Amino acid sequence: MLTEQSIGKLLVSGILPGAVLSLAFIGVIVIKVKLNPNLAPVTPGRVSWKEKFRALGGVWETMLVFLIVMGGIYLGYVNPTEAGAIGATALFVIVISKLKLTWRSLSTALLEATRISVMVLFLVAGANVFSYFLALSTIPASVSAWMAALKISPYAVMAMIVVIYIMMGCFLDAISMMVLTMPVIFPVVQALGFDPIWFGVVCVMMMEAGLITPPVGLNVYTLAGVVKDVPMSTIFRGAMPFLFAMVGVVVLITLFPGIALYLPSMMGR
Repeated sequence: MLTEQSIGKLLVSGILPGAVLSLAFIGVIVIKVKLNPNLAPVTPGRVSWKEKFRALGGVWETMLVFLIVMGGIYLGYVNPTEAGAIGATALFVIVISKLKLTWRSLSTALLEATRISVMVLFLVAGANVFSYFLALSTIPASVSAWMAALKISPYAVMAMIVVIYIMMGCFLDAISMMVLTMPVIFPVVQALGFDPIWFGVVCVMMMEAGLITPPVGLNVYTLAGVVKDVPMSTIFRGAMPFLFAMVGVVVLITLFPGIALYLPSMMGR
């Protein structure tokens, strides 16, 4: 909504970078366990491939809904709004078929969905007012002209933007960062010649990276509230390798933007 880009392409563009990031996280875990085997529990005996595939049976509903929603968007059969409705309906049917839906849980889910929807809509309304104010003040155009006059590499400017998002993530949540920065930063990114869809992937990854950055990483504080017997400093130290992995994947996507842009370029063909 803030940048008027295709929601479907933004969703699909995150698939391959997400897979690369998952591999990076797996690599971090493997390296940490190799250096300190006490970090990982030892499996009692050998687990056969049959047992591993059987364990996947507990997530078939998630995979089915994912394939329906993302497959419909990618192949061009439905738009993102219709895909969301189809996914919600599919989940509703699955829950009913499992006989686990009660009136109390249904009313709780509807109230929570209403609360989140109202919150997001108010944020978007405020963002539109903020964007209109910035357009009248010509601040985005002035910032873009100033950036162009610096005569430095566009990648240096992008590195500055990445650092800004990491620093803001120490104190703000992702939605607040988007509302506050997109009206100013997005015109700069367009003026530098970067693809908006690619920037969306980088932006989301950096916002999430900021949420595990000290001193006020919101995700770390949430985890510390759940696991009360683990010191905050320990959680921050454990999160640092994953932060470096996220920055490394952003650098990789910057060097090879096709990782993020290949699937969106194939949509609807």
